[in-house]
Amino acid sequence: MAKTKINKKWLASVQGESKDVIYWDADLPAFGVKVTPKGNKSFVYAYRGTNGQSKRMKLGDHPGMDLEAARTKVYEFKSARVEGIDPAAVRNQRKDSMTLRELYMAWVTEKLEGQSKPLIVKQITYQFDHYVSDYAEYKAVDFKRSDMLQLRRDMADTPGAFNAMKGYIATAYNYAIDSGYLPEDYVKPTRRVKEYPAGSHKRDITPEQLRTLGEVTLDWVQRRQENPMFLLGILFIAVTGARHGEARTLRWDQIDEEAGLIRWTDHKTAKKTGTKTTALTDPVRFIIQQVRNVHQQENLDTDYLFVQLKYTGMYRDVPAATFSNVWKKLRVAVGLEDYKLHSLRSTWINVGSELLDLDTVSKAINHAKTETTRKHYQVFRDERRTDAQTKIGNRVGQAMGLSLAG
Repeated sequence: MAKTKINKKWLASVQGESKDVIYWDADLPAFGVKVTPKGNKSFVYAYRGTNGQSKRMKLGDHPGMDLEAARTKVYEFKSARVEGIDPAAVRNQRKDSMTLRELYMAWVTEKLEGQSKPLIVKQITYQFDHYVSDYAEYKAVDFKRSDMLQLRRDMADTPGAFNAMKGYIATAYNYAIDSGYLPEDYVKPTRRVKEYPAGSHKRDITPEQLRTLGEVTLDWVQRRQENPMFLLGILFIAVTGARHGEARTLRWDQIDEEAGLIRWTDHKTAKKTGTKTTALTDPVRFIIQQVRNVHQQENLDTDYLFVQLKYTGMYRDVPAATFSNVWKKLRVAVGLEDYKLHSLRSTWINVGSELLDLDTVSKAINHAKTETTRKHYQVFRDERRTDAQTKIGNRVGQAMGLSLAG
């Protein structure tokens, strides 16, 4: 078969035929893509063994392995052949000796770094180092379901972080299987390990509770009860309605003092709505000034507002992985045990619904659709709903002459 210029566009468009077909790359000799009749694709490498026998090795399945990672493996195996080493021996040695951290970092460096933002890669690496360090030097094949269950127990106080970590580890093992680091029938350690339930939570914080929250949080900032960056980040979410992830990664260059706006260029619905803005209200300006004060006190030189403080090295001055741990302590102090951090965003919408129509509130919170605001948030407090039902029901009943008094 004639050689093909294999690139991302070609990979996305190639279709399966009546039987398995291998397309060989025109640019990188011995590198090919096998396409099954169902359209499944895998990368392959052809070479001659030390005895001169023709061999073919599966590199990994696409899209579990991307094109760049597959090419990298080919160059690695070609180098081994120059030294007289059989690539299969290289792979088998790696299977036997790869630690959990090496497996995890193979996923991060070979898969994520080419597809995700550097900040996301850094945070995912940090979370592994922070939560899974006790298991990092285990052989990947020796890290079993029992170890994963123990990790679940160890992280009982941070259930959300465990759920995320379980997902990362499962994805890393999937990549290792797809890439040939582990056999195709390998049983992942995350199998049948349950995530912690999300649980229900209250959404609407009262004005009295908001006042208490503001007073206690500022007092904690003053006394350094917790990382002041995280505490100020929580206040920022409360007064802007920003999403947790948006607040954590807010950069100084997104703040337009002259226009009085925060310009969000990177957010959840950016592809649909483009850049969105948030007004620099007096409360927001107050919080930003408090953040500047902490940056000056700590001699920080970073692009981000709400950053780590207690760590050194690569994790200092990077955005917070989460405000949730501080929020859990803060909510107990102010009597909001049944409220999640996201309740601050919900409360912002509920307060807005008292002042403005729902369509305007939806635009203010930067939802792509008004239906999202209506569907996912408690727009009316229970007492407002009951009051509305009473007024409407009484009016209709009076019109129909229906009354206990009559």
